[in-house]
Amino acid sequence: MTRARQDLITRLHDDLDPFEGFDPAGWVDPTDRWDSHHGWFGQAVGVLRPRVIVEVGSFLGASSRHFAALLERDGLDGVVVCVDTWLAERVLWGSAEWRPHLRLTNGRAETYKVWMANALAAGLEDYLCPLPMDSRGGARYLADRGVVADLLYIDASHEPGDVYQDLALYWELLRPGGWLLADDYAPMFPGVVADVDRFAAERGLAVDVSGIKARLRKG
Repeated sequence: MTRARQDLITRLHDDLDPFEGFDPAGWVDPTDRWDSHHGWFGQAVGVLRPRVIVEVGSFLGASSRHFAALLERDGLDGVVVCVDTWLAERVLWGSAEWRPHLRLTNGRAETYKVWMANALAAGLEDYLCPLPMDSRGGARYLADRGVVADLLYIDASHEPGDVYQDLALYWELLRPGGWLLADDYAPMFPGVVADVDRFAAERGLAVDVSGIKARLRKG
């Protein structure tokens, strides 16, 4: 376990490791179709050498595992904090393709167990720290616990207004010089595009775009 992860387990979970005692049998889902290996991920890790990455919206964990693998590859003392309710967005509930991945049990999505099992199957749990909370509560809790991020990845609600609030809350946690990456900056997600553009314009920030990712840099 990295020192950075131990610090976050202490701050956020009172030294109780979320993976301890979890049985991953039957929960692994290797699905990875969310542009979770974008070139900016490796660039960000290489340039920023992050100690704390905060990912908002993790679902099955493909992107968080990629970040963790990059930290491991570069021998960095880092951790990826993953903030999610793991109850899934309404678009996933309404999708015939994705609904089976929610592992609905007694009417409740069980994707947290899938995320946990996937992390263990990849052997990357020493770089990952889940925080099962809604994005707003998670941001405020991280602030309460004095967590400062070097890199943010925002991929939670895609609804207009929700995205803006996530940007505003988590921007406060980002250190000067850090990067914010936003997923799904594309015409099929107009709420994401509108909120990123509004947030950037209000703060005089340039919006860099690559594929469906947007990047904001904190001066």
